Order: sequence, then C-alpha cells, then structure tokens
Amino acid sequence: MFFRRAKRTHAVRPESVEERYSSLALASRVEENERMFREVFRGDDTMIFRRFGPEGMFLIMLVDGMINDETVNDNIVRRLEIAVKPGDPAPGLERIEREMVSIAEAKRTAKMTDIFDSLLYGDTVLLADGSSEALILSSKGFERRSIGSSENEKGIKGPQEAFSEAFMPNLALIRRKLRNPALKFAFRKIGRVTRTNVVLCYIDGVCEKGLVEEIEARLDKIEINGILDSNYVSELICDSPGSPFRTTGSTERPDIVAARLLEGRAAIIVDGSPTVLTVPHLLVEYFQSQNDYYRSFWGASLSRVLRYIGFFVSVSAPALYTAILGFHPELLPTTLLISVARARQGVLIPTVAEMTFMLLALEILQEAGLRAPPAIGQSLSIVGGLILGQAAVDARIVSAPVVIVVALWAVTNMMLPNLRSPIIVMTFVLLALSGALGLYGYSLGMCALGVLLASMRSFGVPYTDFAVPYSFRELRDSVVRAPWRRMAVRPFSPKRGGEPSESD
Repeated sequence: MFFRRAKRTHAVRPESVEERYSSLALASRVEENERMFREVFRGDDTMIFRRFGPEGMFLIMLVDGMINDETVNDNIVRRLEIAVKPGDPAPGLERIEREMVSIAEAKRTAKMTDIFDSLLYGDTVLLADGSSEALILSSKGFERRSIGSSENEKGIKGPQEAFSEAFMPNLALIRRKLRNPALKFAFRKIGRVTRTNVVLCYIDGVCEKGLVEEIEARLDKIEINGILDSNYVSELICDSPGSPFRTTGSTERPDIVAARLLEGRAAIIVDGSPTVLTVPHLLVEYFQSQNDYYRSFWGASLSRVLRYIGFFVSVSAPALYTAILGFHPELLPTTLLISVARARQGVLIPTVAEMTFMLLALEILQEAGLRAPPAIGQSLSIVGGLILGQAAVDARIVSAPVVIVVALWAVTNMMLPNLRSPIIVMTFVLLALSGALGLYGYSLGMCALGVLLASMRSFGVPYTDFAVPYSFRELRDSVVRAPWRRMAVRPFSPKRGGEPSESD
C-alpha cells in the first residue's frame, strides 16, 4: 500500500492564555523579563524586542506589521531617550506615563493576560528597570480595508457606508449615528485560543435590562477554541438552533444597526467580521428593507406587500403545481388542463420527479455561479439555466410548465435573499408532502410551518411579533410602512414577555 490509513487520535483541548501562563509574573529587572518573554515567543520572528536608554533600562516589545512606526519611534523611544540622561535613575512607570511619553491611551498592569492581549493586538508594551509592572501604550497601525459600500445589502437611497473587518472603526460608525451618552459598549473576549474581542452594544434606558442580562449570560457561556466570524457567535447563542429560520439578525450596514438599537434591541460586534448581529430578531424583519425608510411610504408599502406575495409563491408554487396536477386536476380550468396535458405528452417521469430534478439542477447552477470567478459566475447561472431548461424540454425529460414554475420560484426567491435557505428547505419539504398526499399534504406542511413559527422565540420575544400584532398601531411598520408622522415613536418595543411597551 502506498498510503497508510492515519491513526485516529483524540482531540486535545488547547489551553487558554490564563491556563498556560498563569504561573508567569513580571520581575523588577528588565533582563529577567526579556528572557521570560523571549522564551514565550520563541519561534515567532515577528516579535521585536528592543532595549534602549542608559544601561538598557527600558525594553519595548511589539509585533512587526501591527504597529505604527512613527508613533513608536517619535512618541515613545525618542521622548524617553531625551528625558532620561546617562546617570539618571530609572523612572517609575507612573512618571513615564504622566510626563515622558506622548500617547493618547496608556495603561499600567501586571496581569499577563492583559499584556498578551494588548501586545498581540498592535499595542506596544514598555518595561522599565525597577518596576514589576508593564506600561501598555496604544500604537495600532495594521492595515485594514477602508470603509465602502455593502455588496450584499445594496442601498438605492440613503447612506452607502458599510462595516469593515476593523474593530474600532465599526464602533465609531455606530457612535456617529447615535451621538448619545446612553449608547453603551460592553467588551469581552471569547475563544480560548483566539481571544477575540466581542462587544455588546445597546442604548441604556431603551433596551430592556433583562434582555441585556440574557445576552451577557449567553455570551459568557460560550466555550470554543476560536471565534473567526460573527456567525460563530450567532449559532452558539441563538434560540431554536435546529430551525432553518435564524433567530439572530445580521447586517453589514451601520444605519440598520442604529435603527435596531433605537427600537430597543441590542447589537453584537465581533472583531474581524464585517457582519454585525442584532437581537432579538423577528420574522417580519425578513420582509423589511432599509430602503423602505428612504423613499415614499406608498412605494415602500407596495414593495413590502410584493415581498410577502413573493414569499408565498416561492414556498408554494412547486408544491401546489405538483399537488393539483397529480391529485386534483379537476381544480384547473379545462383549457388550461388540456394545454398542460399536451405539454406533458412524451414525458415519462411523474410530475414530482420533474419538479425535483429542475429545482436541484437550478440550485447546482446557482452554487456553481457563486463559486466561479465573478467574470463568468453570473453568465454561468443564466446561460446554464436557459440551455439546461431548453434541452430538458426538447429531450422530453421535463415539460415546459415545470420550467415556467421553477423559473417563477427562482425569481421570487431572489426577492428575499436573507430567506433563501429557509425557502429552499420549505420548498422541498412541501414538495415531498404534496407529491405523496396532494393538497392534504401541502396543507399539513403549511400548518406545521405555522406551528413552528408560532412556537419559536428570539431571546424571550415571540418570533411572530408584528406578524400577529397586539394592536392596530403595530401594523404601521409590518405589512406596510406608514408615513413618518404616524411613526414618531417606536411602534413596538421587543419585551421579553411579548407584551407591548407601555412607554411607547
């Protein structure tokens, strides 16, 4: 044998920073501290250690490529070399922080976890002879993507800026929208290995206190080696993890986050991810678009009604066609039934098999278009669909009405891109039930869908709020969008019991 089967090994839980370096402590001598940190970062050539000052009394540690060179050279090293002359005793860190360095953000600490977190995030760590503490100096200067527009959430009108992978600029984008001292950012680190910054954002006095406590409790319970994107957090804190419907919202636009915060919700920002989570997330949000609030309420209301119709068509069209043609053809007008029968002449496979084949073929083409280079991806999906559909009809594998129904399904599916995955799941489930039981199976599937949605909650809030309003007032921003004069206050505050807010 040329290849031997690899021996199975048990997964090893990596140690966290606290567990691995809990025995380390800073000494009062720079030489000892330098030896300790060089041993910790042995094999990492990006770590830079530099001794300077009279008799090498100062040591700075930084990561190459993550710091601003001018800040370190001009505001730290040069100022200390000017301030401390040969023969002078080593100054304390408190004096260095107050008088000798010119840095906007500085912090003294003896905790090793704080030192590692700051050092590996682009800050400079300064050690001085005679001190058993470290001075953390803000000097971040790593490259990051500039603020641009969102490719996934195109805006016709209104703000065009979108979040990027940079952490603090994302917070600044939200702060610029909501210039209020009540806007709070609560920091925490998640991930035993990655130590990723995760921020809970909310407006104090608008967001319910119980909701904030629930989110914090779920975040603190996360046990995972690393967080690389906000979807990691979404899956670990969401309600109903087995449901195809998400119970946490996501967006790349600061204006949407600001709007959700004003409604009494909370946002979760993950360092390194351009997608921000918003909770609680309600079913009605799938049918709302931020563009609705930047144009006439008449056009916005019409678009929103069309989205509801598109959702029903995309979920029901394949299943209804299969159920009626296979079990209840008497429901069709005679002329239409004759036309469909003529189109099906020579097709040997049943209707449910036709529909399944075409739906799977369309999904394969869409996946191929997404994975292909952008220059040919869109052409592959369109041209491939046209050629495949025409060839299938000519070969009598499927009938022309099936191609029309699948095309209608594909178009209406694109109206709700955030609902694409749930729509695909529901389409195949309803298609299977309709192919087995006809309209009775379709009705059974729709009832099961209604029960599922009615039983779901998002952080204590019923998932179908707005869809099943408590009063006529809440209809102002659900099926339609009322004029702004009628929406001077929030139509609904997501309460953890599902009750409307009395203060609104």
